Amino acid sequence: MTPKARPNGAQHGTRSYYVYHRCRCPECRAANTAYTGNWAAKKRDARPLVSADLTRLRVRHLEAAGIRPVDLARMLGYAGRFAPFLLNRTITQRNEERVRVVYEYFITRPAAESPEGIG
Repeated sequence: MTPKARPNGAQHGTRSYYVYHRCRCPECRAANTAYTGNWAAKKRDARPLVSADLTRLRVRHLEAAGIRPVDLARMLGYAGRFAPFLLNRTITQRNEERVRVVYEYFITRPAAESPEGIG
């Protein structure tokens, strides 16, 4: 079977040929794999990860202090009932920093300053 001619000078061995024309020849597969690997590496390097153990410990302390997981998730900027990143072994430094700020605020202040509806 003869391959169909493609308009606009599209070439085998490119990611665009793999995606748009759905070509699965070895050259197009290799181009797509190279692109996907580079994209994943860039994304991974852009968000440095840290261990979630200390963050989980802080969350347990906040819960012991009377802060419900729903309220904690809201304070951390999540619309759901919990912060999904707490299920992972590693978390981003940004999420670790968010939990640390909330932890320091609630643990280091006197109990009389509790905001209305929390705690």
